[in-house]
Parts: sequence; C-alpha cells; structure tokens
Amino acid sequence: MTRAGDVLVVLTALAGCGGIEPDAADAGRPGHDAGNPDSGSDADTDADTDADTDADTDSDTAVDVDAGPDAAPDGGDPCVIEWVPDGCWRLDEAPEVVFCDAVVGWETARTTCTEGGLDLAIVTGDLVATLDGTLPTGSDIWVGLSQDQPAGNPGELWHWVDGTALGGADARWQFGEPNDNGDGEATDEDCGAIDRQDQATLVDRSCVSSHPSLCAPRCDG
Repeated sequence: MTRAGDVLVVLTALAGCGGIEPDAADAGRPGHDAGNPDSGSDADTDADTDADTDADTDSDTAVDVDAGPDAAPDGGDPCVIEWVPDGCWRLDEAPEVVFCDAVVGWETARTTCTEGGLDLAIVTGDLVATLDGTLPTGSDIWVGLSQDQPAGNPGELWHWVDGTALGGADARWQFGEPNDNGDGEATDEDCGAIDRQDQATLVDRSCVSSHPSLCAPRCDG
C-alpha cells in the first residue's frame, strides 16, 4: 500500500499541475527570449524606428537636392542684349547697339531703353567710328549723355548715364557745340545727341525736343 500510495500521490501532483511547459522552465535562463512576451514588440519597435529614420533621411535628402536649382540666382548677363524694345532693332554694323526710331524726348527715350533692360548708349572709343555714317540722317539721335549744370554754363558737368564724366577724346563736340542755344522748344540744352549729319560728333539739345535714340547694355553692374 505504501508504494501504491506514493505512486498515487505523484500522479495526483502531476495532474494538478497540468504539466510543465518547456519554454516556461527556460524562461528565466539568461539569453533566452522565447518566453519574453515583449521581445517581439521590441524588435518591431526597433524595425519601425529604423524604417522611419531611413524614410526621414531619404526625404530630407530629396528636399535638399530639389532645393538646389530653385535657390540658384536667375541672373542674366547684363552685357548681352536679351530683349529688344518694340520699335527698335539691332544695328548690323554694331549688334551691341539698338536703334529706336520713336521720335521722343530724352527721358522718354531712356525709359524705352531701361524697360528692355538697356540704357541710352554710351558712345565712346571705337564705337564712335563704327557708328559714323551708318545711322539714319533725318534727325539727331539721343545717346546717354546729359548735363546737370544749370543754364548759362554750357560744356560743364556733362556725363554719361553710368556717371562717367565726358572728357578727353570722347568729347567729340560738333563745331560750336555745346552752345545751350535752344531750338525753339526750350531754352536749356542739357541732353546730348549724335549729330544728324556728322555722326562722329555730339550736339547738345533741349531734353524735351524729339529724336530717335540708341540703346545699349549696361555692363557696369
């Protein structure tokens, strides 16, 4: 009876415990994750974090690459004629110069030039010889020359539109000019033009008198 009782006690104990799960027995052993219910969740979290980090990095990189061209300045070359105003055309003999045939005052002529990214032409050096005899002869032609000096002091303080003072070989005044003589439209002649006949020379004219004009790029920045 004793041995049978012992066996019965063991069987009863086993039945009461419901058996022992191998993983549960190993759960406490170091390095064994099978029984750790959070192990899979941690792995998923790490994977998600890595994926998000990679996605953010890729996104940032894409933005940086795309931003490059947009950030670049548009700027064209100020020494190149990129657009010719209406009523104007390039001269075959001097393609860096634009002739405008609208007969207007000096300020209006300059506005026409500047709206096209140009300015009234500075006619100096070799350009004088290039233009001589190639322009229409029906009228004097406005250039980028004017005088700030009040009436009564002709010939003083004449300057080009870039601020350079007129002087030296470029002061190619027609004989007797500048004379601040007036032409019946105003008493002051404070704007400069190319003479209609002798196109290598300059004349002073009332700024409100009407003439065609020459435009050219401004390369002084």
